[in-house]
Amino acid sequence: MLSCDASRAFPANLGITGEVISTPGHSEDSVSLVLDSGEAVVGDLYPIAQVPLYDNPVLTETWQNLPAHHLETICYAHSLSDDISSTLSFK
Repeated sequence: MLSCDASRAFPANLGITGEVISTPGHSEDSVSLVLDSGEAVVGDLYPIAQVPLYDNPVLTETWQNLPAHHLETICYAHSLSDDISSTLSFK
């Protein structure tokens, strides 16, 4: 098992510059691959437009923490990608 804290080395061995981060919300053990180039593959994390529908504080906190990674594009497993700079505002 690979911890998120040590997750830069594994993708680097594959020529990928990025890290795996914890992104709970869909499930408590959800993770996402965040690339240094500004993209993130968030898997089953609910799209940002759906966050208010779930009334889930963990999901909301995950989305509030993602901008700290300087992301531009979010790629979902079951949806199209989003430009995070124009969509990261919800209440």
